[in-house]
Amino acid sequence: MSSQPNHQTSISSLLHDRLHIPPAETIVEKESAEKDTCQSQRKRKEPVLHEVDGSSSGAAKKQDHNAKERLRRMRLHASYLTLGTLLPDHSSSSSKKKWSAPSIIDNVITYIPKLQNEVGELTLRKQKLVELERRGPSIRAISVLELGESGYEAVVQICLKKENEDEFSNLLHVMEVQGLSVLSASTSQVCREQRVVCYNFHVKAYHNFADQRSFLGIPNFLNVISNFPFLIIGLIGLILCFYPEDYFSFSLRGEKIGWTCFYIGVAAVAFGSSYYHLHPNDATLLWDRLPMTIAFTSIMAIFVIERIDEHKGTYSIAPLLLAGLVSILYWRFFDDLRPYALVQFVPCIVIPLMAILLPPMYTHSTYWLWAAGFYLLAKVEEAADKPIYSWTHHIISGHSLKHLCAAMVPVFLTLMLAKRTVQTERISLYKTWKKGSEEERFEHSYSNVAVEETR
Repeated sequence: MSSQPNHQTSISSLLHDRLHIPPAETIVEKESAEKDTCQSQRKRKEPVLHEVDGSSSGAAKKQDHNAKERLRRMRLHASYLTLGTLLPDHSSSSSKKKWSAPSIIDNVITYIPKLQNEVGELTLRKQKLVELERRGPSIRAISVLELGESGYEAVVQICLKKENEDEFSNLLHVMEVQGLSVLSASTSQVCREQRVVCYNFHVKAYHNFADQRSFLGIPNFLNVISNFPFLIIGLIGLILCFYPEDYFSFSLRGEKIGWTCFYIGVAAVAFGSSYYHLHPNDATLLWDRLPMTIAFTSIMAIFVIERIDEHKGTYSIAPLLLAGLVSILYWRFFDDLRPYALVQFVPCIVIPLMAILLPPMYTHSTYWLWAAGFYLLAKVEEAADKPIYSWTHHIISGHSLKHLCAAMVPVFLTLMLAKRTVQTERISLYKTWKKGSEEERFEHSYSNVAVEETR
């Protein structure tokens, strides 16, 4: 019986030392002292309150009510801020700005269904893992090595006890479901007696974008809404292609077909890319890449029509569009991006070279180079998605800026079509620049000749 007080004393001292909580006696003494102080203050104020008239008493009550209301609002605001710290966007934000109460409530309402879905998925995973654990321990070790600071690529090694021949394909399926693209894979047997096999995967998290914030119930809001300019410029281009007064002044028969396909692809990018960013995965990525291949292949056909041969370029529109479609389907069914990479990057290299070296039929050919420059900038911003999101203090990500820069490509091409005229003498940009540099050098050398005085 004598050990119980000592035990309580040790617990109170431990709380006092480790958690900085004062003993109960101190708290009681402090509360009684505060109570005595409040009573003494009331006694001092009572005579004054009795002497004042009714208007002063009403003013005091109003002042007391305002003080209580101010305190209530401060406590409510503190509760909102505490609630905001539980949101993932608030915890990951590096900025010091304060969120308003309505925005916190909107984010909480949006976040709760996501959290419920995540909890449900984690519960199912837990059940599966428990079932696997009951069967017997199969996984020996898992290691992950991130490549670079972006967090997009990693080398994953999974060592487990081989029980059937489908484990490798099952792991590939799990990674695909998680939004990971497997760039390469290999296996190695560690222990033959225990049948332990190590699977090595070089994966890339293509669908893991930096800005995943939701707004107005739209997931990945900025990545979705930044595709809207493609729809605007695509519709404007289609209208001007068939404008009654021939606004773009096409002089070749196949040009209108090529530019129509191009603007259809641009407008379709708005729908395909928005659909993908609403639910980022490999299945929806198909509809993001398909409109872009229509735009890329149409541009190649347009260049052939304008700079090489009209008939060959016109006949190449359908085969080039078909090649783009085949490259997308080949990637989807065989998980091989090489054909699609050819369709996407060959025009990016060939078109600027053709714009510089081949003589154009129209003026304002430098707009092709402006368009190529904006597309190159868009690819750089896509690669720097997370760093840009961090540099801008989580205002906008590199992927959203990529959409805006890529939309400048059809903007410059539309301006080119509106301003250009047919050239009487076809001279390439390279020869024009070379001729201009020679004339400048000649003028410079001519100005340096000493003038002799005539006698």
